Amino acid sequence: MSLNNSRVDVSRIPSPRYLTIAETVSITGLSLSTVRRALTVGALRHSRVGLGRGQVRIHPTDLEDFLAPRPVLAARAATTRPGGTP
Repeated sequence: MSLNNSRVDVSRIPSPRYLTIAETVSITGLSLSTVRRALTVGALRHSRVGLGRGQVRIHPTDLEDFLAPRPVLAARAATTRPGGTP
């Protein structure tokens, strides 16, 4: 799952427009299951609108934060020994 997707231009989304899950999948090129997993584990912030459980809506800045490179992961990869063991 590659989250550093350079072809995603979140600035094209008019703010304060919130995105649906389907729009997020379309914009990022990530799979539906990847986006749903990110929502479930809390990696991708979202809001719910409507009655009951509501419908998921994602703010463009939250999507941008989710897609941003993570320095912790980069630092961990730099300390990993050849062969994949830390």
